[in-house]
Amino acid sequence: MNITTQKRNDIVARNVAFIFGVLSFAILAILLALFGPNVNTPIITGLGFFFFAIRYAIARGYSASAKFILCLLPPIVTFIAGLLPKFYDPSFTDILYYDTRFVLVLLSIIPCLIFDLRERVALTITLGTVLLLIVTFDPVHNWLGVGYYQSGFTGPAYYFINYITVASFCGIVAGALTLKKSVQVSEAKYRLTFQRLALAFKNLKRQNEKITSQQAELLQASKLIEEQKLALQHRVEQINANLQHANDELVRHNNELTQFSYAVSHNLRGPIARLLGLANILHVENALREGEDFPLIVRHIQQSAKDLDEIIKDLGQIVDIRNNVMQRTELVRWDTEWQKTCGLLNLPDEFIDKHITIDFSCDFVHGVRMMVGSILYNLVSNAIKYQSPERMLQIEIRTYSKNGHNVLEVADNGLGIDLDAFGGDVFKMYKRFHMHKDGKGIGLYLVKTQVEALNGSIELRSKPNEGSVFKVRFPAIQSV
Repeated sequence: MNITTQKRNDIVARNVAFIFGVLSFAILAILLALFGPNVNTPIITGLGFFFFAIRYAIARGYSASAKFILCLLPPIVTFIAGLLPKFYDPSFTDILYYDTRFVLVLLSIIPCLIFDLRERVALTITLGTVLLLIVTFDPVHNWLGVGYYQSGFTGPAYYFINYITVASFCGIVAGALTLKKSVQVSEAKYRLTFQRLALAFKNLKRQNEKITSQQAELLQASKLIEEQKLALQHRVEQINANLQHANDELVRHNNELTQFSYAVSHNLRGPIARLLGLANILHVENALREGEDFPLIVRHIQQSAKDLDEIIKDLGQIVDIRNNVMQRTELVRWDTEWQKTCGLLNLPDEFIDKHITIDFSCDFVHGVRMMVGSILYNLVSNAIKYQSPERMLQIEIRTYSKNGHNVLEVADNGLGIDLDAFGGDVFKMYKRFHMHKDGKGIGLYLVKTQVEALNGSIELRSKPNEGSVFKVRFPAIQSV
């Protein structure tokens, strides 16, 4: 590891220590304001001073040992801090069985930020320690007699949090290490390029000095010198061209790194967004049939996932990563989404009156507003795009309740689809059935994916040159 890389990692370690030190005192202030002093107050206070002490130690030159302690001590202290209230505070709640895990997942990013990939021993020990604490969380609690169920809590889905925590840990660590590897490979390429250019300039300078020292002896060979000067000029031009090319390569690689950073952000945020969506769906579908404890655990999972999502957003700012993914279920009005669809498709009132019949007998559907709007938009836009040239377009849009479902039905008299030939491919990605029309073959795939994400189903009846009828069934609203 070269000196430049080591200095950069030391700077990152100091900044990370400062950030976590500030966060520790901020959390301490919030806990004191809400709950007053407790058994963890001196631990959090000491942890805050510890982070600032680590920053000072790195600045004084003790970077190797300080960084190692920075990665190991906070997870261990966090684990212990999660245990103590269960022995000394009889009024503790089951949230203590969740927040410690997610703090440990957060702390796993520290080794990825401050250690070089070639420091395999340090990475293995520190990340292995965090993973060991996560995996042994429940066994240690049960061994000490303060396990979740031993403490009187009865949530049936409690152990599901272990899978979520381990998956989050693996996703964060894999993404961070992949990004670091890409940066280090690019740096090595840049360093080699600059070394070659420096050597070329050094050789050129040496040759110019040699020509200058011999100029007095070569006055009679002016023609030869002129030819040599022309050759040198040509070489300088080639070197300048190489420099320009190297500069263009640097710009291109930087752009690629930026795009890669956004891709890693999506991969890190994706599991969290899906966790939020699953928790919301679990809350709606299982609140009535799983008892009072199940929705309580689901709410804890939701809150923990939201907290972790916010943490990843903050960490994303370090690498200039920003992404907005919102998945919140709510009561969605069909007439509102229809107005949005008309605006997106630029449908004038005359066109609607002439070609479209609307009957929203069921006013609402419970789901993610973005998904519901996208489903309606895709079905209507497909009906318009694939209309038959042989007859006037007619589209019928209805919503109604039937057999415990809220149903969206979109019927048209367009080109239709041969289900005997293509029935198995209708909802697959990149499948197209009317090649004379522009399209990517992803609209119906998105519709089916979004419908299934809302715990719904979709049915298609269609005949070539007669038209199609799409029926989308959503779970009925349980309570308003």
